Amino acid sequence: MTTPAGLDIDVTTNGTTTVVSPHGEIDYGNVDVLRAALADVSRADSDEVVVDLSHVTFIDSTALSALVGAKQRLADAGRSFSVRGPQPRVARVLQLAGVNEYLGGS
Repeated sequence: MTTPAGLDIDVTTNGTTTVVSPHGEIDYGNVDVLRAALADVSRADSDEVVVDLSHVTFIDSTALSALVGAKQRLADAGRSFSVRGPQPRVARVLQLAGVNEYLGGS
């Protein structure tokens, strides 16, 4: 999925795990693309959703909100959610916001 706002999102499923891989910056201008992708995978049958942040160069508070909201929806449904592989700048934002551990960050 490619957007005019410069955010690409790849979604792959392997068995019962779905991996959402955004590429680029996630901010107020394009966070709805991430929200839509996370909503789509929330409706799928995957037991586990992983957001691979290794190709994300920047996130703001709207992106954090989208990730936390997805985690809450999936947890309410008894499913697993985590983020992995954030670049150092993104990892720092997760840590400063106090959500890294909650999101299962690595």
